Amino acid sequence: MFVKNLTNTQQNKVNVQALTKSSPQLIRIKPSKLLLTIVTMLHMLIVVSFLSSGLSFKWAQLPIVLVCIHLGFYCYQWRLLPNYRLQFLADRWHLLTKQESPDIETLKAKEQIRLSIKACYYWSRFLVVLIVEDEALKSRIQYIPIVFDCCNEDDFRFIKVMSKSMLAS
Repeated sequence: MFVKNLTNTQQNKVNVQALTKSSPQLIRIKPSKLLLTIVTMLHMLIVVSFLSSGLSFKWAQLPIVLVCIHLGFYCYQWRLLPNYRLQFLADRWHLLTKQESPDIETLKAKEQIRLSIKACYYWSRFLVVLIVEDEALKSRIQYIPIVFDCCNEDDFRFIKVMSKSMLAS
């Protein structure tokens, strides 16, 4: 990478070559436990607010039961979220989905879906939102949020660098 030197000081060249190479170790991205914790705490706050309100317990039971059912449904949906693997293939970055299932036969029958990363939608210190598209279906674009607790610290830092440098248009 060539940078114009206006101050006549010695500059170190940035090694961009390391980013373009595919590492033999793939980055695994799991569903975020932080989001599950935040949603659980918000549901608990709603239940406590109904219990501490002026409503009698008889009238507060229905909303409390509905909130608990919704929390159970959210936890069930969270468990079904796929794990992703970030991989560099054919001069593009891809997310390979891996559906976790307790049934081994179902897992063997399902093939991995390759999602091509088109761009980075949003980037911050704790969150990266990637725009992906399914290559097999050519369907509409999807937004995949990757929170900092989805992978280890070095892998998340690499995802941030990759999304800001290599996906910039």
